[in-house]
Order: sequence, then C-alpha cells, then structure tokens
Amino acid sequence: MDPFNHLTHFVRQGGPLEGVVNGSGATGALSPANKPYVKLGKALGVLLSPGLGAQVDKCQLQIITAGREMAERQACLRAGLLVGLLTGHGGEVNLLSAAPLAAELGVTVSLSEHTAGDPGAGGGTVTARLTTADGADTTAVTGTLRGEQATLLELNEAQFETGVTLQGRMMFFQEDGHPNALVDLITALAAADARPMSVLASVATSGVTQILAVRLSQEQPQLQQLDHTTLYLQTDF
Repeated sequence: MDPFNHLTHFVRQGGPLEGVVNGSGATGALSPANKPYVKLGKALGVLLSPGLGAQVDKCQLQIITAGREMAERQACLRAGLLVGLLTGHGGEVNLLSAAPLAAELGVTVSLSEHTAGDPGAGGGTVTARLTTADGADTTAVTGTLRGEQATLLELNEAQFETGVTLQGRMMFFQEDGHPNALVDLITALAAADARPMSVLASVATSGVTQILAVRLSQEQPQLQQLDHTTLYLQTDF
C-alpha cells in the first residue's frame, strides 16, 4: 500500500500515530498539499538505499533542506526518506513503522536547514546523506519538486542539468568514464528489447562518476554483459 494511503487508513480507523514522527509530522503527511513531499522523500530514500548494503546498523542519515517550503515540511521528508531507505530491511515498512525500525537498527537521523545562498529550485531542495557506521562510505542525493513531481538533481555528486523525473520504471547506471559508455548501454538495452522512454546522462565533471538514468516502458530487462557501465539501482517509483 502507498505509504500516504497507509497512514490515512490508520487514522480513519483510529489507529495510533506513534512512530510516524510526531503530531505535526502526521498532520503534514496527511495533508493533500504535502503528499508530494512525502513521495519526494520516499523516492530519494530509494536512491540512497544501495548505500546501506548489508550493514545497516548505526548508519547516519543527514537531511538538509534549502528554501522555506522544504524547511516547513522536514517531518514529511524525513518520514518518506526512512520508508524509501529501509524498505526491504525489516518486513513491511511504512510511515508508521519506519521511525521505530530506524531506531531499532540504530540509524540516527539529523535535520538541518541551509539558509545561505540560492536554494537551487523554485520550491527549494532537500539533500540527504547516508554515512556508514565506520564513516568510510557516504551516499548523497539531492532532489526537488517540479509541480508535484519528485525530481532528482544530484546523485553522488553527479549533477543532472535539467533534473530527472522520478516516475515509473527506472534503472540507474554508473559509468567508468569511457567515451563509449553511453553507446554500450544503449546497445545492450536494444539487444534486450527494452525500449527505453528516455536516457539522461549527468553532467560530465572531472573526478565524478557519471550517472545514466533510464526510464522504461516495460519491466526491467535482463541485460547482457556491460563493459563500461554498472547497474546502481533498478526500481519502480
């Protein structure tokens, strides 16, 4: 069940709200105007989830908002992020169970607001950073809302100039910097009869692993051996 609808169902049935966050967080999540922020958080949490790996215990999740609209909805973003991040790490994860599960796993969450400079998008942005317990690895993602649609702006320092709409079936690949990486991927998609609706590449930046975002019109394909790209994530938003 969609996390927003799950929470709505519990409230209508008179269920408890502990674990959502607090009263204001529950109210924000239930508001139709704020539902897109919950979904944005969930989508960004899914994009962070490969950074968890098998070692979930004692990871640190840092959430930084920029812009007034995002700052006012930090509780909704936090709830959605935890759902997206922890799905698959403890049975069914929803807006009611995500916070208690995070506490059980020792995942600590911090919230802060960036007030200096341009927030980077009309309605502001949210950046989430996941750091492993030993501090050795950090996964980071930045997103915004375009209208009511969750949009990816940056993944692990790889920036998308026009943003990537997080909708439908998608696959994300990391490339090795080879000039034929994109051709290699498109050839593999064609061989698998994948029929991608779009393929977007992050801005080429020295020292940053480029990301290729693929939106599909059908189920994720079984691809042949890729020489210059590695699958980062496949999901259905």
